Amino acid sequence: MKTNGFWGIIFVLGLCLIGGFGAFGDQSASLREIQIHLSVGEAAPAGAALLAFRPNFGLVTIQSQRRMSGNLPRERNPELSEDQLVIAALNGRGDEALRIIIPDPRLLRAETSDESGRLSQKLLYRAAVDFSVALPDDPALESIKIFQPQWTGAEFILVPIGEARLR
Repeated sequence: MKTNGFWGIIFVLGLCLIGGFGAFGDQSASLREIQIHLSVGEAAPAGAALLAFRPNFGLVTIQSQRRMSGNLPRERNPELSEDQLVIAALNGRGDEALRIIIPDPRLLRAETSDESGRLSQKLLYRAAVDFSVALPDDPALESIKIFQPQWTGAEFILVPIGEARLR
């Protein structure tokens, strides 16, 4: 008696129903894609597109928002590093409702070689950058704050670099 095929089909259907396969799970959630402009404003040297230092502040402007369907990716074990940004979505009371960790879009890694061919790495930061993040399409979300993780030698602290209202 062959029942392996039957139970295999039941297993796959069960996974689909509970969202075990991302491509087959429920994709009906509503998201909001937020286009963000982050710059150091007039603090950048005249005409400088790249900075040799990591700016610890920024001017945040929401350029556009659009609704889309899908689900936010789930992070199993988020770990901070100094080459990331943390986006916190806040409700009307100022309480953090959601936290997203993204690669720092300002960061550029440059490698140069000396006369002997030895490579050295240099970190540069864009003075202004445009990027997008997806948030739940929740009318209670009113603003975002952007933080950059900073290692103290014992732990990470989140240094606020800018914020903007969503509405």
